[in-house]
Amino acid sequence: MKQKSKFDIRDRSLGGAELTETSILGTEHRVQSVSAHDGAPINIHVWEKRRADLDPYRLSADGRIVVLAHGSRRSARVAFDLPVPTESNEVPFSLMDVLALAGFDVFCVDIQNYGRSDHHPSGLKVTTEVAANDIRHVVNYLCAERAAKDVVLLGWSWGATVASIYAESSDSRVRRLVLYGPKIERVIPGSGGPIDVDLREQFFTSTKLSSDQSFQSQYGEEKALKPWWDEGRKWDAQSPNGVAVDFQTRMPLSDPAKLTIPTLIVLGAGDFMWEEKDSLLRYFGAIASTDKHLALLPNGGHALHLHHGREQFFRRLIDFFES
Repeated sequence: MKQKSKFDIRDRSLGGAELTETSILGTEHRVQSVSAHDGAPINIHVWEKRRADLDPYRLSADGRIVVLAHGSRRSARVAFDLPVPTESNEVPFSLMDVLALAGFDVFCVDIQNYGRSDHHPSGLKVTTEVAANDIRHVVNYLCAERAAKDVVLLGWSWGATVASIYAESSDSRVRRLVLYGPKIERVIPGSGGPIDVDLREQFFTSTKLSSDQSFQSQYGEEKALKPWWDEGRKWDAQSPNGVAVDFQTRMPLSDPAKLTIPTLIVLGAGDFMWEEKDSLLRYFGAIASTDKHLALLPNGGHALHLHHGREQFFRRLIDFFES
């Protein structure tokens, strides 16, 4: 007999979700894209989660397909489906589980040279445009597979720039866009952090320090920090430095005047990206869409979805997705 989740979308109760193999289905997909190394076909790993009791074609018809794009130093499943144990009334840490329980069909994408996707030796060639093209191939695949017209797209950190570049394109199939913890300004060499690296190096080797910097542990819990490090060390020991070239030499890459779809920019109040608030506010003001929102949420930093303030973040996302 199927066990029902305690998650109730009617009152947005996010606590006490009983996640079982029969309540949420997880499915792997392999989508063909183009290698930045030599132009050959390359396989992109896509991880799907949805409620087992919901018809995926009905979800697509209702516009409930969500695609998640990861940041520069963590692949998608590590970022958005982190295995953190929870108490019976505790809000889940997995963004994918929360959205799946709320009735969305959720897909996260590992860009080439990240996580479970195919890897090649040209880390510097995995630029933001290459990542946006991987997202394009995945969205086209999902729309064909599920007979969908478009998707909701969320990009976190570097993924926000990736998502915006795809959403700006003439062939975009994005209905609503979330830019979560976006970076607007150029990284200044010598400023520190996981993007301040030698641009002659093809790949960045993850360290405990770089993991802590991106996680901002002062806003989270120890039980989430350990799997963040363990899963990152397993799947993201090295990540391509194309993003570092872009962030050090090419920012800003997105043109907000081309964003004509409903757009939400959301950050934790403690996010180090908020230090760029003047540039971020100018970017927000220049977004072409009149349906645009900027949310600064408490009790969290750059990894707000894993922090103490994650419940308010989850509610804000679901409200935007459904509005």
